[in-house]
Amino acid sequence: MTLTEIRLALNGEPPHAGVGNTSQLMLLASAQALDRASRPDGGLAGAPGGSEVILLVEDEAPIRALVRTVLEIKGYVVCEACNGREGLDLCGTHQGPIHMLLSDVNMPELSGYELADGARKLRPGMRVMFMSGYAEKVPPKDEDSHGSAFLQKPFTPFALVSKVRETLDGTCTAA
Repeated sequence: MTLTEIRLALNGEPPHAGVGNTSQLMLLASAQALDRASRPDGGLAGAPGGSEVILLVEDEAPIRALVRTVLEIKGYVVCEACNGREGLDLCGTHQGPIHMLLSDVNMPELSGYELADGARKLRPGMRVMFMSGYAEKVPPKDEDSHGSAFLQKPFTPFALVSKVRETLDGTCTAA
């Protein structure tokens, strides 16, 4: 869309040479969204947290950074990797416990499911939670879900930390 087309769509008339146009764009927001946005904690004050170590594997850097920040705000220790192969390497070399693997499903080199299979061989007691923005990547209830939790993207920070806590506590239903 060109600037002329945008002005036409907003004002109902084409721009005139030497004449400026003023447009107003009004966005609607719910009172609940405004309330959450005005709080310094981003609405996470009542969200569950913990101190466990989470291995976060996500190939999209902005998503990885956001998830890491939210988890760290709630007290978790986060180790991160940008793909499945790096995640598997980190799983094998990390000194100390890793309580949970939080992985995207669709990644280059090694899928989240392949990563989880390899990681469970290295750390059998580790919990696993998958996340994906692709509905077709969600395992059907009647198929092997790798005994793990699943969170559909996009998700809210509150939904993320709630599902993480449920997964760590073993109270969530399998994907």
